[in-house]
Amino acid sequence: MNASTYRRRARGGKAGNDGFSLLEALAAVAIMMIMIGPVLYVVQDLQKQNLNEANKLDVQQEAREYMDEVIRDLHQSGTPNVDQFDPASTGHGTGSAGPVTSCTGATINGQPSFNGDNCSFAAVGLVRLTDTDLWFEGDVDGDGTVNVVRYTLYDNSGSPAETGSGSCPCTLKRSEANKVGNTAGSIAYDDSTQQTGATSYNTELQNVVNSFDSTRSTPKTIAGTVTLSSNGLWQTVNRDNFYSAYKGQPIFAAFKSDGTRAAAVGNSGYLNSDLLNIKTIRITINILGPTGNTYNNQQPAISFTADSRVGNN
Repeated sequence: MNASTYRRRARGGKAGNDGFSLLEALAAVAIMMIMIGPVLYVVQDLQKQNLNEANKLDVQQEAREYMDEVIRDLHQSGTPNVDQFDPASTGHGTGSAGPVTSCTGATINGQPSFNGDNCSFAAVGLVRLTDTDLWFEGDVDGDGTVNVVRYTLYDNSGSPAETGSGSCPCTLKRSEANKVGNTAGSIAYDDSTQQTGATSYNTELQNVVNSFDSTRSTPKTIAGTVTLSSNGLWQTVNRDNFYSAYKGQPIFAAFKSDGTRAAAVGNSGYLNSDLLNIKTIRITINILGPTGNTYNNQQPAISFTADSRVGNN
């Protein structure tokens, strides 16, 4: 056995089987990183997309459910009305058992007035309608009791958008209360003052950015700024300008049976003579997501529009 063979056996292996050098190991790691890097980037991008879509879906679901509620309520507007009762029947009202015929003395917008104590069982239908305020009577929950329902847009000052000095994003609120009749503090419509008693707001939709029809009046401004990323640079922009395309549509728009738009008097409501002719109400809700996306911090703007037939109007 020569000296060279002895040294190889002493090291415990065959010739040329000495393992990787540090340089070879570093090269292997570098190649793996080059191969894995794009995969990790794709995975991270998919995670961002998933988070953005989940947030957007939550906003869409909330707005869709609210829109569905408005449509369901409108389908019950004016139900039941005085024509659905036997004129000689009694015992329908609160605090009185007078006949139905006593409900037909006065009128509201050309319709029978049901403000007497004995007339709280009948609904008058549409009461008031503006770009941001929808008010009607109807048995919306099917329990036999007439409800007074009102949807009103409130600005960020906490005031109704029609009269408040605040801005958007706004909150669309829904009030529902049983019709009481012409008693102190009731929720029933008062034809002389066109007012009700205290409303009872129980549900709301936040971050609404549209308010008034820009062709008829000035929409509410969208307050605040947002910091966006563009080409790797961050910049602060005015939200009113950035989302201007979403603010000029009315929440509520009314149409007659012939499909023409019903006339309105500024923000004070549709003409009384037009309320009887309104057969369809278009609801438009433009809403911002509560948070910006993970790409450039932009809040998603989502639009919903639906037409609803008005029941018994």
